[in-house]
This record gives sequence, structure tokens and C-alpha cells, in this order.
Amino acid sequence: MLSIARQTPLLFRSLLDICAAIDLPFDRASPQRQLDVTPLSLPYPGSFGNKMDCFLSLSSGENLGLHLLLSDLGPRTMKSCISAAVMMLFALVLSIVHPLIAGAAETNGIAAFERHDYAAALRLLRPLAEQGDAKAQTDLGFMYHNGWGVQKDSREAAKWFRKAAERGDREAQGQLGTMYLSGDAVPQDTGEALNWYRKAATQGDASMQDELALMYLNGDGVPQDYEEASKWYRMAADQGDAVAQFGLGVMYREGQGVPQDSVRAHMWLNLSAAHYSTNEGYNDVYGDLRNTAAAYRDELATKMTTEQIAEAQRLAREWKPSLAGAPTRNSPF
Repeated sequence: MLSIARQTPLLFRSLLDICAAIDLPFDRASPQRQLDVTPLSLPYPGSFGNKMDCFLSLSSGENLGLHLLLSDLGPRTMKSCISAAVMMLFALVLSIVHPLIAGAAETNGIAAFERHDYAAALRLLRPLAEQGDAKAQTDLGFMYHNGWGVQKDSREAAKWFRKAAERGDREAQGQLGTMYLSGDAVPQDTGEALNWYRKAATQGDASMQDELALMYLNGDGVPQDYEEASKWYRMAADQGDAVAQFGLGVMYREGQGVPQDSVRAHMWLNLSAAHYSTNEGYNDVYGDLRNTAAAYRDELATKMTTEQIAEAQRLAREWKPSLAGAPTRNSPF
């Protein structure tokens, strides 16, 4: 009888060597990145043949396994069966190894992008982008659009944004929409801009919800529609977007697309002004809007009763954002 128990560990060691050779992020000191192999061989003598169980165990708790029943076969046939089993197991290993490699490269590439190490980001993200990774494609788009680590090239940026947008990346959809709206490296086309903005906004992108609301508010490329504008402003405002909170507050103040309501208007203007005054970086960039929101709120308060102001302030205190970008039970709508 062929001794499977002696040969199997060696075969599994070879698989680990292969993993190391192809630069799998394998680190025994890091449980999250560890790959463990546990071979088992249980020979059963007699007419029932030989049984072999081989398992590849990942640190995540996931197991890959082969369960083989080897009947009374000659040594040559049994060797062929074992070779076939090992090849099958190797294929299973690769099905796990490849995503691990790609995932590590993406994580490292994104980290390099966020720390502004664009040379490393380009080296790590380009192969993934060429393989169809939407996040990598979006980051490449930003690099080319802004000239980060590469020569600025809006056409190349539009190419990568389009690839990612077609794969459903909402950030890329918004960027492509903006390029169509301004005619940056693509033909100016408000209809296409609206199409991509809507795709991103439907996925919960607050900034694109703002853009859609503004287009409907002003009738920019679409029929003017205050109700549609208030709908998109409300979705973004419910996420905590201060621009949308300001816009919705003004619409309640004026009764555009929503019933005129000083309490609701005060609440949203108050939230917008408070957001800008408590978030680092907003004071310089959005100081004018913060001051305008506060001025509108204070002017409105002169026409409200003490009870109305107290109610508006209570609503603002109790309001909580919705990550989904849709009204929740905490929303006053």
C-alpha cells in the first residue's frame, strides 16, 4: 500500500513554497495574513480501500478540502489519483491566493494614495485598474485629473473615471458627470451629466444629490422642479451634508417645493451653520455659506414666536444623520 501519510505533508509544504514564491502576503507573525496548511491522512486497510482527507485551512477559519476514497488500486493508479488530487488542491489554493494578493495590493495602493505617495500608488494601482478594479480606476482618474504623480491629462482621467463609473463606482460616476457638465475632456452634455449624477445620487452620494437638487432648483438642463430639488436636498441633508441643509432650509423659508415652515427652516439653517462652525477646514472654505446660514436663521427668528424657536432648536438637537441618505424616524419629514 502506498504511504499517503508520509507524502502528503511534503506536497503541502510545496504549496506553501509556491505561495511564498509568488509573493503572497504571508506572515506568521500576523494572524490576519497567515496561511496554515493541515494535511490529514487516514488509511483504512481491507477491501474498503484507502481514505484520504486533505484540508487547507486559512486563518480566517475558512477551509478548503478534498475527501478521497481510494479503492483497491495498484500503486501506479493510486499515484495518478494522488497527483490529480494535488493538482485540484493547488487550483483551490490559487483561487484563494489570487484575491489575497489583489486585496493586499489594493489596500497598499489606496494607503499610498491617501498619504500622497503617488509614485507607489501608481505602481500598485495601475495593474489592478487594468484588471478592472473600480476603486483603483477611480484613484487613477483623480491622479491624472489633478496631475498627482503623473502628467496632468484630463482625457486619461475621463477614460479611467468612465471605466469605474460603468462598474458602478459612485465617486467616479459623480466625477464623470462633472466633466460632462463643464465639457472637460468630453463633449459638454448636460443630459449625460444628469445621467451620471443621478446614478451616483441614487447610490447615496450626498454631493451628487446636492448637484441634482441645484440643477432642478435652477432649471439647469432640466425643467425647473422645486419638488424634485427638495427631494434630493432632503436626502443629502439627512446624511448631514451642510450644503443641502442650507438649501433645504431656504426652500422651507420660501415655501419652494415644500410647505412654508419657519420651524423647519430654522432647524435646517441652524444645523448648517453649526456644522460649518464645528468642523475643521470648513471655516476657511465655507465661511461665507456659514455666515449666510446663520444670518438667514437669525433673520427668520425675528418673525417667530418664542415657542417656535424653542421647537426648532429641539428638532435640531434631536436630529441624527442617516448614513443611507434617506429620511429616517429622526427626520422631521
